[in-house]
Amino acid sequence: MEHPDSLALLERTIRHIRPERILVLGRDNCVAMRGFTEKRTIADYPSAVYELGFHLAGIPMVGLRFKPSEVFVGLGNGVDLNGLHHGSYAKRGHLLRIGAYLRHEMDRFFSQRLI
Repeated sequence: MEHPDSLALLERTIRHIRPERILVLGRDNCVAMRGFTEKRTIADYPSAVYELGFHLAGIPMVGLRFKPSEVFVGLGNGVDLNGLHHGSYAKRGHLLRIGAYLRHEMDRFFSQRLI
């Protein structure tokens, strides 16, 4: 999304299809999207930083400053503040807990804000 034409196309597409929520993956993509107002971490997974906010079209957005994949791209080959290896984040049980936590936090955040 670094190229201005790519971002412009994405913006037009978002306004045209009006999704219920927007999920942005990766730190660089989060930086490119305007509208995030809060940056948070997940207590049990402190390296998993995420952002919440609203797209300029009023659509709720969540941005994951990592890419959930086999190696959790972007976190590196290390351990978090709790001693959990970043590679462990990609295990099914951890992904389910991360997802449930994010769902709860998104629902709470977006229900408290009217646009």
